[in-house]
Amino acid sequence: LYYSAVSYLTGNNASKAVLLLEQLLADPGVQIETKWQEAIVHAYLAANQPGKALPVMELLVEKFSGAKKLQWQENLLYHYVTLGFKEKAQTAAEHLTKTDPMEPKWWKALAGVHLSQDHFREALVALTVCSYLCPMDDAGTKLLADLNAVSGIPQKAAELYQAMPEDSRTED
Repeated sequence: LYYSAVSYLTGNNASKAVLLLEQLLADPGVQIETKWQEAIVHAYLAANQPGKALPVMELLVEKFSGAKKLQWQENLLYHYVTLGFKEKAQTAAEHLTKTDPMEPKWWKALAGVHLSQDHFREALVALTVCSYLCPMDDAGTKLLADLNAVSGIPQKAAELYQAMPEDSRTED
């Protein structure tokens, strides 16, 4: 069933792959392999059923370590954000910044989650931490300056605006 499902998935027939993988995973007589769970996530996403993929992704995050865990954490956070699960996205991003505080992408993600909820001060904090961990591009610097300005820190906003190239300071 697994190999048939993967063949269907490769052949762009995700709905058939989903049916076969669901059948395989529902069989009480087999021990579930991780690669089957990974395959059903890909099948759900290809079949435009991301809501069904989320619980399996959550299981995969717990099963792996290292680079594979990182891949699933990024995937899960991305889907929380795109599907509008703001609380889950915030919880996941906060957890990631606590477990791996030296990784700038988690701070950027947390800033993005806060921005999506109009939490400008919290976004400012996350983006400021990110700016200490890696150099900011012009767009990031402008966003950081804008967040300082709306958060009532005009001096820092002015410093950031002045440090930017003139053509990057214009309104978007």
